[in-house]
Amino acid sequence: MRTTDPEMVVLCRAYWEQDDEHEFVHKASALAAGHGVQASRLAQIVREHCTARLAKATCQHCGRGEVVRSRADLARHGRAYTGGTCEDCRAEEARKVAAADAERKARRRQIIVERFDESLLPCAEVDVRRLPLRTALSQLALARAATDEELAVLRPQRDWTSTLTPGGRGDVDVLKDLFNNYMLALSPSSAPAAFDWSEDEQPERFWYESVHWRLATEGEQHDLASSVRALDAVLRDQREWPVTWHLELRPLWLALAVDDCLEYLERRLEEYHLPLKVGDRLRQVLLQALNDFSVGQVYNFIWRAAKDAAAFYQKTGNTKSHAANTVPGAIERACERALAQGWDVRSFGRDWNSSEGAMIQLLAYVVTKVGDDYMNVVPRLACETEDSLRISLDDAAQMLELDVDQLIAIVRDTGTTAPDFCRCVDDANAALRRAAEAWAAAVPNWPARGAASEDLLRDLGLATNDLDRALAALGNAVLVPPVPVPDDPLAPRHPVYLDTIAAARQASTT
Repeated sequence: MRTTDPEMVVLCRAYWEQDDEHEFVHKASALAAGHGVQASRLAQIVREHCTARLAKATCQHCGRGEVVRSRADLARHGRAYTGGTCEDCRAEEARKVAAADAERKARRRQIIVERFDESLLPCAEVDVRRLPLRTALSQLALARAATDEELAVLRPQRDWTSTLTPGGRGDVDVLKDLFNNYMLALSPSSAPAAFDWSEDEQPERFWYESVHWRLATEGEQHDLASSVRALDAVLRDQREWPVTWHLELRPLWLALAVDDCLEYLERRLEEYHLPLKVGDRLRQVLLQALNDFSVGQVYNFIWRAAKDAAAFYQKTGNTKSHAANTVPGAIERACERALAQGWDVRSFGRDWNSSEGAMIQLLAYVVTKVGDDYMNVVPRLACETEDSLRISLDDAAQMLELDVDQLIAIVRDTGTTAPDFCRCVDDANAALRRAAEAWAAAVPNWPARGAASEDLLRDLGLATNDLDRALAALGNAVLVPPVPVPDDPLAPRHPVYLDTIAAARQASTT
């Protein structure tokens, strides 16, 4: 009894009083009327002033009887109670479990903080310009999609406001690529539930969609806001782009456009309850289509192919998988006919029910600046710098006696900007032409040494020295040792030099 009020004591005892056959002696309505309380509130008033327990069925932990809260409660399960754990003990056990769980979470959080402390983890010691373009673009896209309002932390993927890739199809792959290349690190802000823990309370693996992240840039830890500003500035100014970024722009644009078209195709097939199976055949068909048509025009082909696949399924009674497998061939045939017959293919607009992703937005509005015309521009036409740059790479590879692929790999490691590289190639080409013209004039019958005046030989020496300096500058620009200078100061420098001399000699005779 929790009350000392005599009237309430009498009421409570009368409420629970039973005869020998375990029937209640007093009716609830009579008790309520006799004590001046509402019948509907009688059980609540009794419960507030006393606690009733079963006398024979006791708790196996504390030895007290099970609590019953009303006559209806007793009739429902009290008489059938066979022992076990009482409500108070269950509440105490739940409290202990909650306290242990909170302690375990606190201990795990401390382990995460100590293990992934930003001051203890080395960042990637590399200039952002030495990264592949996709990696740099992915970092900035991640910062845009995953940051909070204060630019303080990169949130887990499940909390992002937008996707990185169209429809989020490749978001986890982007995170894995950045993490495996040390451009992304786990943040100590990550929750313990984002990790899989071993028996000795150590994180064994983590879930990419659940952990917090941090960017790692340029060899030392910067705050997130400054890292985002630096990435944005580099990507916006194509004059400071390294050579390899210009070469990677078109393939990256096409790859994202293919993902965009796959997302559109999946939604169109869903309308007809048809499955989408993405294989190499489908990707190759879309890639080939995007070499000749814009994304919006490929949408047109996809819309028609999905509609025809649904009609095929309805008419023939074939399986849904068989009907969906007709889509790649239908897109391919439509593209070939459109090219052969010169069709004016209408460009579809964006499907606003799906996200194009932050990476496409950056390419369209920040990098290429085609803006809203992204859907109407053929991807291969949006990257015009690549063609002229490849000519310079071919020239440089010949002058440095390297394979073009070798030179590209070397230039990637140096991070040489495209303007600096092209300027060195142009200087070397100009010096090569001057030296070749001097050779053609001074030694017309080379390799058999002919007579030449002292003035011509002097001019030849000056031109040759000029070429040596230009080749040395080109080698320094890409950190490649230049072609060795021959012992004979008047000897031709390399095979390209000989070809240029022959061309200069032919030009002088004609």
